[in-house]
Amino acid sequence: MKLFTSILVLLFAALSGLAQTGTYTQTVPNMQSVYQATPIVFTNTPGNAASGTITCNWLGCQDVGIGNPSMNIQIFLNGNYQTLVQQSGVSMCGFVPFTYIISSSTLNSAIQSGGGSVMMRVYVQDACPSGMGCSCCNDPYINGLTLSYNYSVASFTVNDSTICPGESIQFSNTTGGTVLSKKWYFTGGTPATATNNNPTVAYNTPGVYPVSLVTTNASGTDSTIKNSYITVYAPPTASSTAAGNTTFCQGGNVVLNANTGAGLGYQWQKNNVNIAGATSSNYTAIANGTYRVVVTSSVGCTNISTGIPVTVNPKPVATISAGSVTTFCPGDSVVLSASPGSGYTFVWKKNSSTIAGVTGNTYAAKATASYKVIVTNGFGCSKTSNIIPVIVNTPVATATIQGAASVCNGNGVTLKANTGAGLSYQWKIGSTNITGATDSIYTAYTSGSYKVKVTNSCGFRTSTPQTVTIHPLPTIAISANGPIAFCTGGSVLLSSTGDVGLTYVWTKNGTAIAGATSSNYTAGATGVYAVIATNGFGCTSTSNAITVTVNNTQANITANGPTTFCVGDSVVLSANTGANLTYQWTQNNITINGATSATHSAKTAGAYRVNITNTATGCVKTSAAVQVTVNCRLGDGAQLEGVEMEISPNPFYNQTEVNIFLPETESGSLQITSVDGKVITSEMLKGGKNTMLLGQELESGVYLVRLTCGGVEKVKRIVKY
Repeated sequence: MKLFTSILVLLFAALSGLAQTGTYTQTVPNMQSVYQATPIVFTNTPGNAASGTITCNWLGCQDVGIGNPSMNIQIFLNGNYQTLVQQSGVSMCGFVPFTYIISSSTLNSAIQSGGGSVMMRVYVQDACPSGMGCSCCNDPYINGLTLSYNYSVASFTVNDSTICPGESIQFSNTTGGTVLSKKWYFTGGTPATATNNNPTVAYNTPGVYPVSLVTTNASGTDSTIKNSYITVYAPPTASSTAAGNTTFCQGGNVVLNANTGAGLGYQWQKNNVNIAGATSSNYTAIANGTYRVVVTSSVGCTNISTGIPVTVNPKPVATISAGSVTTFCPGDSVVLSASPGSGYTFVWKKNSSTIAGVTGNTYAAKATASYKVIVTNGFGCSKTSNIIPVIVNTPVATATIQGAASVCNGNGVTLKANTGAGLSYQWKIGSTNITGATDSIYTAYTSGSYKVKVTNSCGFRTSTPQTVTIHPLPTIAISANGPIAFCTGGSVLLSSTGDVGLTYVWTKNGTAIAGATSSNYTAGATGVYAVIATNGFGCTSTSNAITVTVNNTQANITANGPTTFCVGDSVVLSANTGANLTYQWTQNNITINGATSATHSAKTAGAYRVNITNTATGCVKTSAAVQVTVNCRLGDGAQLEGVEMEISPNPFYNQTEVNIFLPETESGSLQITSVDGKVITSEMLKGGKNTMLLGQELESGVYLVRLTCGGVEKVKRIVKY
């Protein structure tokens, strides 16, 4: 078979190398002076040709009385040139059209004889004497000698050249023209040969295969072979393994794993039916059935693994019921029954603990607990039943303290008993019932040992006692060691009395006074004072309150006009008024006799104040000073009634010298003020000459030097740079 295939391949390769599909046409160059046989060659002529046509236009020399010229064509066949055709025609030095049909047998023989070319010889004969010729050209002349023919070669197509084993391919004959016969050769295919036009061929073995087609038509026989044309891919490996037991109880599972590899796809099947969505390399089986996996390679070939049977055994029925009520008094019981079944075994549980020795499907429960049973069938599959709670209605009595067990007097301690349906309560202090204390909660306001008696339909129980301690509050009181109403600047000492070992926090108007933590406090401001005392138990009491009043008298002066004026003028000074007020005016801190009204007329220079007394409280207040200035005349070195003041230098940088001359019998005062009236310094002067240095104590600026003597006032302005 291999030898036959090799020979067939070589034969078809040789034939197909000559074959082309379509129409052949070739024109040789124009020829002149073709008096004798001139060879021409039509090259690259494909075989399997139909009949061909040779055409041209030719001319020969001819004139009146001269016979017709003729064109001769010879063709090379089987090693010799043979006359193909001779045409005679009237030329008269004009072109004669020529057409000749070459049979397909002659044409194919010529192609074969010429080794793939058609070889011819051509010449034109005319009767013109020597020296006579056509004026148009160098006769004789052949123009546009052309060979054309149709040829056909075996050809075919296929619907798919790459398949998997067991798949079929549809071939289609596409050979041009009328095919008289055909034969296919399918190496590795079934069938191996065929003669119909569009055969279907199956391939079962992986490999790469050639396909050949031999066709015969009127032009002859041709063949085409396509080497390595059909590829049959090898199917992928398909295997599956179980990662655990394939027999298990309902609710269990087993993971099935397929072989893995690059480009593989998967489809799991149960009982040969695809499982929707099961397309990964593993599958978790939870139901009875035979499982296999279809593995698909990257080229689309598939393979199916052997089946893995999975068995899922059922679980037993596990339900328990109570034969009577499940709540009863001590000494009673209830029978719990599980559903029986063939091969069933039973394990009873009480609050998740196994009840030893009980293996039947019934159990008499006598104690408070949650009961269930685990049932196992003959397959070894187990299931846990529902839970039935059983309550033995033994009374329970517990008392718990909610919060602190020790509190201060006035607060209570809350005690709470256990609760439940059908319970009644009686609280006790010691062994004595507390009248009316029959709720589950009781608040104790007295120190003692408390317990509760809880009663239900099966009897009663008394709780263990709880100790409650009520601590006493501290005793505290305060008193004033003096008047609690006084003038501004006064105070009163407040003292506390009470229990030993207390700590204190004094308050004013309900707010703690920072740092006031001793047993006494000196109050110097109006307010309501008390002290909070804390004893060693942390209990607090607030003392009685004492109201302290600080009386405040106002003293203000209002000038009813300018306070600087000339001699002979005055200004009225008015003090604030009110009930129970008395007045005393002063000038330069010296009492002004008789100046006891709310107003005073100031006529001379000086600092005026008023002392106001509130007769109701006895509080006295002195106002701020109002400076009154009496000017005579301003100027440098002026003389006025023997009073003289000289200042030099002025302006000055560091200090200046002041010379003052007063009458020997007079005294005076010197005052330096800022331009806004603020007193910088003042000094008393004696009669005669007074010399002093000014300026060192002054900042740079403008000042007034005011000299007052015997009702005469003299003012000079000085400037310090």
